[in-house]
Amino acid sequence: MAVTSTTSILWCLILAIATGFCARSAWALAEEPKSGETITQYLTPAILEEVFPGADKVGEVMGTPPAAAIFKGDRQLGYLFSTWDVVQSKGFSNRPLILLVGIDRTGHITAARLVHHTEPIGILGIKDELFHRPSDKPLTEYEEEQKTLRKNLERLRAERLAREAAKSKEA
Repeated sequence: MAVTSTTSILWCLILAIATGFCARSAWALAEEPKSGETITQYLTPAILEEVFPGADKVGEVMGTPPAAAIFKGDRQLGYLFSTWDVVQSKGFSNRPLILLVGIDRTGHITAARLVHHTEPIGILGIKDELFHRPSDKPLTEYEEEQKTLRKNLERLRAERLAREAAKSKEA
């Protein structure tokens, strides 16, 4: 009888701990970043180099919407924004989807980098690294396959339209 009681208590304890972890994880996923904090939270030297090559200084995050001035020496290159701070972008999962975006002094986007998402992309067969590949890097094997598939679909569509056009001329 004591063994059964001890086993029941252990299972209840395990269940309580597991429930606590799940609730904590769900709560954490629902949190939204505070405006103005996403730039400092997600900006790394590698991302800075990707968005503003050669930049060596990041100014204070300020203004509306919050932005950080980016410098190379004493020369200002542009500004770094977070999509969350500008439009509070959310993905299909209704959770924050955050990109850091560089804009030069002429208003052109220098680069954009996805820095946070909680999208269930694995279900679609999309690999997370695809989102983090800089746009100037070579395509991966997966991306090459997708590009080939798109070309084949376009070719098949064009052939079908040509057949339909030929049939309508015959009629």
